[in-house]
Amino acid sequence: MGENLTKAIEIDLGLPDEGVDLAGFYPPRMWDGSGCGLKASLLVSDLTDGQKLVFGSIDALFIDGQFHDALANRLGKKYHLNIIASHTHNAPALAKSLPKLGKLSAAWFDKVVARIAAGIIDERAVKLAQIGGGSIATDLVINRRLDAWQLDYRRLKKGRLRLVRTVALAPNPNGEVDNEIKAIFFKCAMGKVRAIVWSLSAHPAFAPEHASISPDFPGVVGGLLKKAYGDDLISIFLPGFAGSSIPKCPALKLGRQSFMQALISLAPFNKSIPVFDPNSYWLWSRNAANFIKDIVSVSVWEELHDLQLHHERGQPFTVFRDQSLGDIALSITAISFGSHAAIITMNGELLSEWSALLDVSSHRDGLCIVSGYGVGDCLYVPSESEIARGGYEVERFQEFFGLSGRFIENIDTKIRKNLKLVIKKLC
Repeated sequence: MGENLTKAIEIDLGLPDEGVDLAGFYPPRMWDGSGCGLKASLLVSDLTDGQKLVFGSIDALFIDGQFHDALANRLGKKYHLNIIASHTHNAPALAKSLPKLGKLSAAWFDKVVARIAAGIIDERAVKLAQIGGGSIATDLVINRRLDAWQLDYRRLKKGRLRLVRTVALAPNPNGEVDNEIKAIFFKCAMGKVRAIVWSLSAHPAFAPEHASISPDFPGVVGGLLKKAYGDDLISIFLPGFAGSSIPKCPALKLGRQSFMQALISLAPFNKSIPVFDPNSYWLWSRNAANFIKDIVSVSVWEELHDLQLHHERGQPFTVFRDQSLGDIALSITAISFGSHAAIITMNGELLSEWSALLDVSSHRDGLCIVSGYGVGDCLYVPSESEIARGGYEVERFQEFFGLSGRFIENIDTKIRKNLKLVIKKLC
């Protein structure tokens, strides 16, 4: 525990100096040289005995233990890191453990580590004085796990016609989602909103410029919030339970699709995620920003220095057993600002179906943001009900993540138990 002295930092990561893969799809795409610079958006809080907590997000697909260690070694022992990947699918890789999703550039990796470390150590960061927050239900997200009959195109290539019942990567209007935008706001001593930590459970994987570097919709929303609150605003995006949900956005009309896109759209028994209309995607992002501004307008503010900052890190526990790598672990970390707000993070891509299962509100009062994509082992984390259904997030992802194994029995009980232990320490 410690007195809450918190600063906000936005670090411009720039662009690579060489050709790089963009991580997020298989096979990876080569960067075409276009795009806008990526950022690290962070809060740095003083803890007891001169220790400091660094919390925030980086524009990247994943952050693994090797990145964490490289940054921690650069900063020194007094810094505790709790950093989340925004999960944009249009950034160079920072996770060395996922080469199939995008080959890592050592030059980019080193550049990002150096720039973030320098930005954290810089004492010119803005001190924060007040905290507010809230949540609001939206209609911005949709589940992407659809039970459907699919044509087995691999067998079709061999002259065999077969339909299979499977879970397709396609919009499922009846699937579970976490449809709330949750946000924590910070004002400086002048009463100006200077930092916003916000979460929406949706995959940032649909930037219109497929081979361009982009922070995807979190960057668009952050830019719109800067227009509302000033260029010095720092926007920190957490993807929440985004493992099985995507933006609910209109599809590009068939006449505007490329030949290959149209062919996929028209193929029989081939349910898939449609190509988004770029203009509609921008409007969707604007709606997300407007929801956040609505929360700001009704937020109740408290003095930040009156709230005790608490940071807890649970013991890693096994959720997946790999045939070659052994046990793959989940780690839960929590930050609370008194009873006003809490942020709970885990590594891995937690499916949307966890939102109701974990039910954090039953263990803690006040605003609580829960998000995956933290530092650690990289994998999807499905619930027992979704493991039974199968599909990409249960089986097919393993090939691209370098895994081959199975999830543990009673994963629901184990995650709920460990989450409860961490939350209890915050009280």
